[in-house]
Amino acid sequence: MNSRAFSTLQRSSITKLIFQAKPIRIHRGYTASLLNNIRKQQFPPNIKYVHNSPKPVPALSLPEQILKYNKEWAKNKTKADSSYFENMTAVQTPEILWIGCSDSRVCSDVLTGSNFGRVFTLRNVGNSLSTTDTNSLAVIQFAVETLKIKHIVIVGHTFCGAMEAAFKYNSLNGPISDWIKPIADLYNKNKPTIDALPTHKQQNQALSELNVKRNVDIINSLDIIKKTKKSGKELNIHGWIYDIENGSLQDLKVS
Repeated sequence: MNSRAFSTLQRSSITKLIFQAKPIRIHRGYTASLLNNIRKQQFPPNIKYVHNSPKPVPALSLPEQILKYNKEWAKNKTKADSSYFENMTAVQTPEILWIGCSDSRVCSDVLTGSNFGRVFTLRNVGNSLSTTDTNSLAVIQFAVETLKIKHIVIVGHTFCGAMEAAFKYNSLNGPISDWIKPIADLYNKNKPTIDALPTHKQQNQALSELNVKRNVDIINSLDIIKKTKKSGKELNIHGWIYDIENGSLQDLKVS
């Protein structure tokens, strides 16, 4: 009998012995033919228990990942400074109101390297203000009257989706259409100048800068701002643009 035939007979015998045995634990050490049967889930009646590797743990969903990260973050903060969160319970004393875009790439605390409690923030689509928007007006009033902030910064950014929406305003509907309309009107008013720019990136940025200036004008027109400035209290208005490509903030020199 040659070695190949013996090998085949050997595998057959081993497989037969295993199938005739009492209920057993099957693992990778058994023959290729048996493993093939295992993969196909084909077992004689006396094979009642097949050992499988532990099922892989399902990947965490994004909300679960965030909650897990939060626990680790809080633990590490406390480990580094046991009084960190206790100190956070003190009254906040920010000096800046940041009015920025809701874009997930433009987070004020991250791009300014600020610690908690330094920047009071209002974010919405297109870093825009409206004299009929109670939410925005309430934030500004609270910032000026209660927090006594000294600077209000309107921050636009490059590659802004709100500017893209303004370019395609006729395709919009619902609440976003109402919200973007002032930006679309701004684009139409400056369309020849904006459209003459050589790249779409430049067109988007140009409209974003004009929108910052528009909102600086709205801020300055509010009674609460006029009243505060007239009283002699320090209150400065700024217009900035954030460049997503290089992470830099640029002062547009408007106030």
